[in-house]
Amino acid sequence: VALAPEIPGIDPIIEYFLSQGIVLAAAHSDNNYQQATAAYDKGITVATHTGNVMTGLHHRDVGGLGAAILHPNVECEVICDSRHICNEMLTLYFRMKDTDRFMMISDCSDLSGAPVGHYEGLHSDLAVNVTPEGFLLTDTGRLLGSGQPVLYGIGNLVEKVGVPMETVLKMACLNPAKKY
Repeated sequence: VALAPEIPGIDPIIEYFLSQGIVLAAAHSDNNYQQATAAYDKGITVATHTGNVMTGLHHRDVGGLGAAILHPNVECEVICDSRHICNEMLTLYFRMKDTDRFMMISDCSDLSGAPVGHYEGLHSDLAVNVTPEGFLLTDTGRLLGSGQPVLYGIGNLVEKVGVPMETVLKMACLNPAKKY
């Protein structure tokens, strides 16, 4: 179950899920480093979409992203398509935290494989534009997901980031299997 751990009154919910053996993830959160670390210390063990829709690195508070990277008990789900997280940041991630603690995911949506174009009525009030690269953008240019599967991220890490195939395959297959 994914949740934003900084929401007031969420501690009993966290405790309940953990008592039932449910794996918890911090997701789409506006927490700072202290809040995120406290949540990880309570038993949240996954960072969802690490680096996306979470407080980023800042020199006075490394935020939820810094807490996810620094905490020894946290596995980080990461979208490796170079659009959600730029390749330089992916390089930083893998230098700061052992790649055994990363799980490759995609943000592949229901529009995966759809032709380039403008789509309406699929996501509440938002129109979605599929780019030639397979990314989904709102009319304002905000990233809304991807049509790219994990295989695309595997190719990106190997070909553009320089991560060895053996390491990438562990992040895409073994690490998630061990966690879930």
